[in-house]
Amino acid sequence: MRGPARYGRDQRLTVSSSLVFGGAVHRAIEFHFRELLSGNPPPHSDALLGEFWEGWNERGLEEVRFGKGEDRDSLGLLAERILAAFQASEAARPPGPIFAVEEELRGPVVPGCPDVLGRVDLIVDTGSTLLISDWKTARSRWSWEQAQDAVEQLILYSELAKDFAPGKPVKLEFVVLTKGKEPVVDRHLMPADPAKVVRTKKVVEIRTRPTRSRSRARCWSCTAETMRC
Repeated sequence: MRGPARYGRDQRLTVSSSLVFGGAVHRAIEFHFRELLSGNPPPHSDALLGEFWEGWNERGLEEVRFGKGEDRDSLGLLAERILAAFQASEAARPPGPIFAVEEELRGPVVPGCPDVLGRVDLIVDTGSTLLISDWKTARSRWSWEQAQDAVEQLILYSELAKDFAPGKPVKLEFVVLTKGKEPVVDRHLMPADPAKVVRTKKVVEIRTRPTRSRSRARCWSCTAETMRC
């Protein structure tokens, strides 16, 4: 998913290297799980890195704004380390059948409000539960408070994904890949706190309340119509 971009002094469209990097890593991980979903063995590291560069080059004519000490080559080496850490982690080996990879979901969350759109990274049937995972890249490891601050996103995904396994309990997790010299893959299992579910639905109701002229689906996190979460 493309994010904010801006124009540089020479009027060329520019985009942050962090945004491009995160999207490219995400593409490589998506490829890994799509191969598993198709019944194929886990792809080789070279194939994952190839997907990373495909994602990087998708930006087309946009100029990448690199941070201090960064360039294309250094970020390529960082991608190699992150993807190697991912492949070695338990997160790369789903504990059951994969139901969905990068699945766009749309549906009502609050009666009388417009549909909500969301794009779920991974849904796995563990046997006893439905596991919904959202993948992030970050400069450093997330604290529990950071995961709690972002949990509304997962709660909405769980509401939209209920039809995948009606009646089955849902587990939510963030998987965070750090961008250090020695990347770490952290998994944060998030409890579906009933109070947070109620609060999240209230936020949806406020932000997607229909007006006289607008009735199409809206993203839960903004007021623009037909945007993805």
